Amino acid sequence: MDLHFYEKLIDYRNRQGMAPQIGAQMTKITEGHAWAELTVQPNQQNLIGSVHGGILMTFADVVAAAAACILALDFMRFSQSRIAT
Repeated sequence: MDLHFYEKLIDYRNRQGMAPQIGAQMTKITEGHAWAELTVQPNQQNLIGSVHGGILMTFADVVAAAAACILALDFMRFSQSRIAT
């Protein structure tokens, strides 16, 4: 996949789904890998001042889903090429 595809995917992930809901920003996506940043807001902290577990797990899910998306697309492309031959 080309660089333009990854840039479009980053843009899409930053506008849709849970990433914008929690304030996460996807910064880089490559084949099977994804990087993101999250600045924790006061309303995302628990009673002792650390990040709330739900925010942390949502952040992990957002990043993992972005990485898995690339692998799924590669798998579908590979599967289709195997069926076509």
